[in-house]
Amino acid sequence: MRSLLILCIIGLVLGSFATVGCNSKTETGGSAGASVTKSNLEKIKAGMSVAQVQAIMGAGDTVQNASVRMERQRIFAEEHTWQNGSKSIVVDFVDGKVAKMSGLNL
Repeated sequence: MRSLLILCIIGLVLGSFATVGCNSKTETGGSAGASVTKSNLEKIKAGMSVAQVQAIMGAGDTVQNASVRMERQRIFAEEHTWQNGSKSIVVDFVDGKVAKMSGLNL
C-alpha cells in the first residue's frame, strides 16, 4: 500500500494520474502575475498551509489534486502552480501542508 501512495504522489508531481487507486482533479484559474518572484519563493516554508502560501502568492494558476486511502488513513496531495511567462513556482502540499516547492526561470 505504501508504494501506491508513492506512485500517486509521483503522478501528482508529474501531472499523470493513471495510477489505480488515486482520485484526481485539476482546476485552473487565478492570475499569479507579479507574485512569481524568487523573493516570494523564498518566503514559502515547509509546513505552511495552503492559505498561508496563497497569502503570499495569491490564487494559483493551476491546482492538481489527488487522494489515496491507505488502510485507515486518507492522504491528500495538491500541486499548485503560479506562472508568469516563462517563470513559474510550483508548491506541493501533502495533507494541506507544504512538502516541496520549486521555481523555474526566477
